[in-house]
Amino acid sequence: AALARALGRQLAALDPPAFDAATCGELGALVVLAGRRGAAAPWFPDDNEATNRFLTALATGRRTFGDTDALSPLKAAAAAGLSARRPTSDRAAIVDDMIRQGQIGAALMRAIALLAPGTEIDPGDLTDALYILRRAGRAEDARQIAAETLLLLPPA
Repeated sequence: AALARALGRQLAALDPPAFDAATCGELGALVVLAGRRGAAAPWFPDDNEATNRFLTALATGRRTFGDTDALSPLKAAAAAGLSARRPTSDRAAIVDDMIRQGQIGAALMRAIALLAPGTEIDPGDLTDALYILRRAGRAEDARQIAAETLLLLPPA
């Protein structure tokens, strides 16, 4: 992520058609990690593949991710957390009440605690944390955290 941020402007200026599909995906992930999600969409092929559709939606800020059945459990959890209109669990409902009562800081601390495992996070915790962040007014942070959590996973 640090390398991506350091090279973000240069990466965003590259021309996707000059690279093969695998390289496009890797460079697109770096552009997303650099926080330049708006410039990342052209890097993901429009081939109707579930992961590419997901990454394009993540990069462009869409709140709908289409059919998530073909995604990994963690990607589906991120999509749920970034698109849910209602609390995603009893725990999220409790924090949602805290937010309504103006306890934003406490709610953010709950989200941070859920995110503590990083790429080892439980899918349900990721869904709840992203939902809480969005409800607390941190939607862009939620999207960036989802991107970093998913794109920094070790290769399977």
